[in-house]
Amino acid sequence: MTRPRTVVTRIVVAVSLCAALLVAVLFLFSGKRPTNILTSTAFVPKQSLVVGSTVSLATQVQDMRGKTVTLAGRKILVFSDKSCGSCLYLTFPIIEWVQKFKDTCFCYIEKTDQIPLIDGELQSYQNFHIISDSNSHISQSFGEPSTPSVFFLDADNKVVWKNTGCVMTDYARYEQRIKEFSEGRSTFDDYQENINVGKPFPKIAHNSNGVTVVLPDDSLGKPTLMFFLFSSSKSSKDILDDIPSSITDDAKINKVFVFAGITDETVKRNVDFAKHFALREVEFEAQQSFSSSRVDLTYVLNRTRSFKSTTVIEDDLFEISNRIALVGGPYMCILDAEGDVLSINGVRLNTPEEYADLFRECAKILEERR
Repeated sequence: MTRPRTVVTRIVVAVSLCAALLVAVLFLFSGKRPTNILTSTAFVPKQSLVVGSTVSLATQVQDMRGKTVTLAGRKILVFSDKSCGSCLYLTFPIIEWVQKFKDTCFCYIEKTDQIPLIDGELQSYQNFHIISDSNSHISQSFGEPSTPSVFFLDADNKVVWKNTGCVMTDYARYEQRIKEFSEGRSTFDDYQENINVGKPFPKIAHNSNGVTVVLPDDSLGKPTLMFFLFSSSKSSKDILDDIPSSITDDAKINKVFVFAGITDETVKRNVDFAKHFALREVEFEAQQSFSSSRVDLTYVLNRTRSFKSTTVIEDDLFEISNRIALVGGPYMCILDAEGDVLSINGVRLNTPEEYADLFRECAKILEERR
């Protein structure tokens, strides 16, 4: 009788141990394991091919109407997607640019296999071609850029300028760069750059209210917390409300707040764009959004007024953040005293406790980098 009972006991113990082990494994992989908040909020911007790279392109391709297109010489590639809202805004000026710069080749790389509406306006123009990239072959050659993205390529297929995204304020800058490119220019200094952890933060000069600020040069010598905020964003306000005095009062830590709002110049350019393309609703929205942005900027300025070693930059509707593909957000970058990127984080948290945890981890890294 004793022997069978011993066997049963051993089986029960073995099953219990297996069950405990299973519970432990499930717990570890259930997402409930404690993680560093800087790790869980880490953000990796979508990085496309950098300016200066040479891309391998087929010499000849077929457009969406079955016509053979020769991709020789200097050209502009526009990556688009029929489901992309920003791509629609870019459609209006592209029609105008193709008609205006007839000696410049425009290749419209459509992500789907459906002919976009722009074809109806430009199918008779010899300098405009729509190429389907439904298999993502071309996109992969360029690092799978977000849409819309625009690349200028010289005759050797070297990327000389690029930009991702399109807001109405981009219109004049886009047209000026296309004009310069069509006239033979191959060197530009306002292209979109990639930002990576462990690499220097890209150098960006920005004029705000008559004062030129150079990032990150103006913050070198001390570790820096750089925030990219925007108007009508609860998370942007939460960052300002929950950042602790241990950071705001520390003069040995630079704090930079880049606020993407709507300036007088933004309104003017948006209204000009809307009027030019007869977009009445867009014109109305551009004028209405100015007042709310002013209120938000005032809050940023008042909240940071007593912060030590702090700079507030009024960004003209994501002009700065778009240069490094950080549109939207809000985002936070931690830089060391030499301007190298230590961390990039998407900061859209839910509770004050989470923000406290975030800033506590920031303080640890900054303390190590003094």
